[in-house]
This record gives sequence, C-alpha cells and structure tokens, in this order.
Amino acid sequence: MAGTKLIFKNPRTENIKAVPTGFSWAVLLFGFLIPLHRKDWLWSIGILASQIATAGLAAIPFAFLYNKLYIRKLIKNGYTYFSRTGDIAPETLQKYLQLQNRIFEKAFTAAK
Repeated sequence: MAGTKLIFKNPRTENIKAVPTGFSWAVLLFGFLIPLHRKDWLWSIGILASQIATAGLAAIPFAFLYNKLYIRKLIKNGYTYFSRTGDIAPETLQKYLQLQNRIFEKAFTAAK
C-alpha cells in the first residue's frame, strides 16, 4: 500500500482526486479492474490485453507504473497539484514525478 497520496484538483470542474504514489498492490492483485474503477478506459483496456497475452504476468510491471501513469493523465486533463498526504518531501515528490508539465510546475510553486 502506498503511504502518500497526492491530491489533484480540476480548476474548471472543482473535482478533487486523491491518487496514491508508488507501488500499487491493488493493480498487482486486481489488474485491469483498478483503472476500470477509476474510469481510465485506455489503461484498463491496455492492461487487460497485456494480461491476456502474458497470462497475468503483465500485472507486475503495471503495479510499479500505473499510479505514475494515472497522475500524468490527470495533469494532461487539466488537474493541478493541490495537496499531499503522508510524509514525502516536496523535492522527492518533484523528482518522483519527473514531469516537465507547466501546469504541475505552477501548482508546485504555488503550494510552497
């Protein structure tokens, strides 16, 4: 289970989403059902297809990658970094995401 959750907010719709960081036990155990639950249709289909092709072994790399992929999708859809939970330093957070996204940089500097 991830210890830190990042909270993103869409300024247009005021919708707020909390996203865990790091390894995802849920994706490892339940595979494509997690993106399906989050209404992330593209990754749900991608994970399902790869799990069928690899007899379920594709869940292992996706367990390491999916939370980061979902955060990138939120940022591309207009969500901005709003807050965080847990005890991760902002410098570690920025390094973890490694995003060159202007929206994230604006929100990151505003949160300081």
